[in-house]
Amino acid sequence: MQADKSDQIDLTLFTTAKPFAGHSAIIQRNALGSWSRLQPRPEILLIGDEEGYEEAAAGVGAVRVPDLERNEFGTPLVSEIFRSGRERGTGRVPFSSTPTSFFRRSFLKQWRSSSETSRGSC
Repeated sequence: MQADKSDQIDLTLFTTAKPFAGHSAIIQRNALGSWSRLQPRPEILLIGDEEGYEEAAAGVGAVRVPDLERNEFGTPLVSEIFRSGRERGTGRVPFSSTPTSFFRRSFLKQWRSSSETSRGSC
């Protein structure tokens, strides 16, 4: 269900999530679904290898990035999440979000407006 590149915006949304189990799974799947319905469609990366990641990514046409460095307690390193998002994403703009954030069409309108405004300001 990966989107055709011609239908994508130059934006990569990336996240890591809790395991996809119980009530958290419902919330996270619904949020990722809202990302996948944005038009034009951004690239979506689900970074990590917790329970249910493979199925959740496949369900919304996201790219699953399983390799994630962790500390001695098993906690994913935030720096690695961002590195993976930048390196594995193909969009010009990588954008990190929590896996429980819902995005509406107005998100892309605002993003486009701010990216057009900032183009000439550097």
